[in-house]
Amino acid sequence: MVYTDQFEAFYKKYPKTGEKMLGSQRYAKLSQADRATIEKDCLLRYAGIEKQFVPNIARYILRRYWEEPLPTLDNGSVEKPAREPVFCSKCGEREVKIAGNINLCEICYVPPSNHVLERQREYYRDNLKPYLCETKKGYTARLIRIAKKTGLI
Repeated sequence: MVYTDQFEAFYKKYPKTGEKMLGSQRYAKLSQADRATIEKDCLLRYAGIEKQFVPNIARYILRRYWEEPLPTLDNGSVEKPAREPVFCSKCGEREVKIAGNINLCEICYVPPSNHVLERQREYYRDNLKPYLCETKKGYTARLIRIAKKTGLI
């Protein structure tokens, strides 16, 4: 299918690609005033938004999203404020990628330990390791599984 130059220019500016043919058919039905409006609106509306949250071009035209008001912040501005960097609360040197409410960098973060498993390891290390070779066949297999699970062997 042959696309118009005006649609090609708009398609290159639009943040998400896909459904080009259907989008061009719907774009052809728009008035010149709407075409000028959507070129400005899509850049403002979807600036800084991940592609997965941007509707495809055909849906944008069909639902006439440019007629809805732009989302504003509490102070009335349309632009999103820049996020201030968050530094590690332990070392204070490296910037943290926010994931949850733990402000630790990848180097300082240590996953929480399982205290029950730690006690099991201590018990097996102290009590079972000397008997691994001396027990009956059925018990040996079970003890070996336990020792592998707890990291003794």
